Amino acid sequence: MKYPAESAGGIMQAEFPYIYSTDRCDDALQSLQRYDDIETANMVYVVDENKKYVGEVSVWTLITSSADELVATVCNRTEVVVDAFMDQEKVAWVFQQYDVVHVGVVDVDNTLIGTITFDDIVDVIHNEAHEDMLRMSGISGKGDVEDFIFEQSITAAIKSRVLWLGGALLGGLVTGSVLWGFRAALEEVIVLSVFIPVVMGTAGNVATQSSTIMVRSIAMGMMEKMNVSVLLMKELSVGLAIGVMAGLMVAVATLFFQSNMLLGGVVGISMLGAVFTAAIIGVITPLLFQKMHVDPAIAAGPIVLTINDLTALLIYFAIASHFIDQLK
Repeated sequence: MKYPAESAGGIMQAEFPYIYSTDRCDDALQSLQRYDDIETANMVYVVDENKKYVGEVSVWTLITSSADELVATVCNRTEVVVDAFMDQEKVAWVFQQYDVVHVGVVDVDNTLIGTITFDDIVDVIHNEAHEDMLRMSGISGKGDVEDFIFEQSITAAIKSRVLWLGGALLGGLVTGSVLWGFRAALEEVIVLSVFIPVVMGTAGNVATQSSTIMVRSIAMGMMEKMNVSVLLMKELSVGLAIGVMAGLMVAVATLFFQSNMLLGGVVGISMLGAVFTAAIIGVITPLLFQKMHVDPAIAAGPIVLTINDLTALLIYFAIASHFIDQLK
């Protein structure tokens, strides 16, 4: 109980089999008989006389080794252990990264104090993914999925959603004020209002897709294995390509329905700019949240959409206002 609930120390099993590196293999096998229940019988932890972590050894290795051979000479001196205060989400990443079925938990002195097995971490992975999905949807929630869905009270459900909905509402009011600021352009060329939801909706989808890719990459630890600039350039290239295609499609559609080449060009360029900017927002925002030590999953929800709505509108009306006299 002295460790946080969502840390390695908080989810570890404090009772686990171990043998000493100074034991003979025959003595080590006999010492294992004192354990009635061993979940991971294939591998056993090895410690020194002060219970400092040394490594692991398979039971089969102990059986096939010479009876007088020391455990220290046959054990695997692996370093796949986690600190007791490591967040459980990072512990899950260790399991995925090293493809192990259990990891040892050590304290600041490298003393082995517990173990985490694969069945323990499966629930963690499940609940962390559930928590990320909720935050990406603008809902605050954590813990067991079934408890959250079926046992959460109405009051608690309202509290978990109202904060993000309030933020989205505030963002909507700001967006409305931007529209009001460009009311003169809308009054002079009313057809501009027809394409507002098209530009905002497409850009919003691109921003959500980019931010989701970044959030999952961060959650899975991929950002630590590859150059951030590589993924950044990839997503921006995808955003640019989608922006060009979407811009051409909406420009052709505008020309077909309105028979106005200039209007089609304005809408098409606006679409290109809005979509490419949305990709930038979707990529940068989760990274900024990570730098601020805030869960990046929050960035994939109302925050990204609100920022994107504002930028998409500003881009659209900035371009349209420049050609307003020709569009009349």
